[in-house]
Amino acid sequence: NFVTDTTGWSAGAGLNAAGTSITRDTGTGVVGTTYATVVTTSTSGSGVNFDLGSRPFVSGRTYRLRVGLRHASGANVRLRLGSLGTGADRGDATVSATTDWAWYRVDWTPSGDRTDVELAIGNASAQIGSGMERVLIAGGVQSLSMTPLTSQRIIGPELKFEERWMPP
Repeated sequence: NFVTDTTGWSAGAGLNAAGTSITRDTGTGVVGTTYATVVTTSTSGSGVNFDLGSRPFVSGRTYRLRVGLRHASGANVRLRLGSLGTGADRGDATVSATTDWAWYRVDWTPSGDRTDVELAIGNASAQIGSGMERVLIAGGVQSLSMTPLTSQRIIGPELKFEERWMPP
């Protein structure tokens, strides 16, 4: 989420063409009171990226990008999640964002193990200026927003887990 800033986000080229800017704003969001405003160019597919570093994404497991967003005047927004280096290995969805906050998603099942994953949010055909409040990625063996959240199995005959466990 964008409580503090937009650290990790880039308006440079990645899974999409370079956008114009991403800035933190305050007001009413889908859940809280801070969000990011994304401004794109008129180039189709321009927007912002978030590099997920070298986190492993496992072949055959489905991952979901879930974004709370709105558009100032309503427009098509493109959501992408996938490999930066393997163009054919990406989840891609065009959603019709409205002026009201709503949740949108795209699913991706890697065709191979990947450590070069980005998520991207951009325009589908023309310039947009949209806000997004929360970006979540879930799937496989971990859920990710800004950092991994994991569960640890509690030893015993029952299948119980300690939620939000962070490894030492």
